[in-house]
Amino acid sequence: MREMVVIGTVLAGRVIAEALSGPDYSLTGFLYTGDTPPEDFPYPVLGSFEEAERFSGRGRGFIVAADSLRNRETVVRAFPELCYQAVIHPAAYVAADAVVEPGAYIGAGAIVGAGASIGAHTVIGEGSIVGAMSRIEPYCELLARVNIGREVTVKDHTFIGHSATLKDSITIAAGTVIQTGEIVVKDMVMKMVYKRGAWIYKENGK
Repeated sequence: MREMVVIGTVLAGRVIAEALSGPDYSLTGFLYTGDTPPEDFPYPVLGSFEEAERFSGRGRGFIVAADSLRNRETVVRAFPELCYQAVIHPAAYVAADAVVEPGAYIGAGAIVGAGASIGAHTVIGEGSIVGAMSRIEPYCELLARVNIGREVTVKDHTFIGHSATLKDSITIAAGTVIQTGEIVVKDMVMKMVYKRGAWIYKENGK
């Protein structure tokens, strides 16, 4: 059983804490990244994330809970030496030959198919499916019930909204945003926003 510290007391942190109730993990407590959490916060609060190094060692693992991809990456870059660990909800299914990299989170009811890979610090939401041989790169976020087909590549820093679908054998460029419920059937080679069935240039896009 691995002792775990969650960095971040936002809602995502409570979701991760629920996953840590399984037999493979033991929740040590939380480190907050913004304001001090309320007194009725239901889990042990160890202090500020700036004190993270004090709780490292002895095989203890860390995972970052944040309300945005940018905030998650900011914390990891501030403390790259921590022992980040993947957390897989006990109600998720991950194929035996799938790869889940450090700091990733796989939510309840999610399915990660044969030969698939989930990048570091990526979040796979509740009930989402990542098809066989698909690759989700680091710092991506898939909200609940996203359906990723087979042999799909989702490059880093991509955000995919609830119930979106990506068909088989396509590639999504880094930094892309796919809105809730959208169905993507073709490659995307530059970072854009996919909304209402069409690609829209992002403000920082080419």
